[in-house]
Amino acid sequence: MVMPSCGGNLVWRPSLGRRAGYSLFEVLVALAILALAASLTLPSLTAGLGAAARGLIRLEVEQAILALRRRAVREGETLYVAPGRTFSELTLRNTWLIEPETVITISSDGRCTGGALTARSLRNDETIRIGLDPENCRVIRQ
Repeated sequence: MVMPSCGGNLVWRPSLGRRAGYSLFEVLVALAILALAASLTLPSLTAGLGAAARGLIRLEVEQAILALRRRAVREGETLYVAPGRTFSELTLRNTWLIEPETVITISSDGRCTGGALTARSLRNDETIRIGLDPENCRVIRQ
């Protein structure tokens, strides 16, 4: 709005009815839309992260079993991975406890009896069952 000043010059002054910027209502509506979008995408994001974590545990278990296999060949002795028996190779840095469900025999020539392992998280109650292929002692993809 243009208003005359005392000296006769025209001076621009903002009107008192509407100011520049967003109203409180507009900001709250925008925040509500963002909260709704976050609530819709968060479950799928966490499920994807959980699946990636389980894949990483399977990979680490496979690497640990292959390390035991190399150890058996290198030392020329048969290793028995049995419930209650611990090997440093089966200690994972992600705070997971790896326990065989049955005795897994790894012979000095690198052969394996196969079997199944259970990975249990020490942080929560999550467990993952991991099968081993008897042909090459590798994790069976499930």
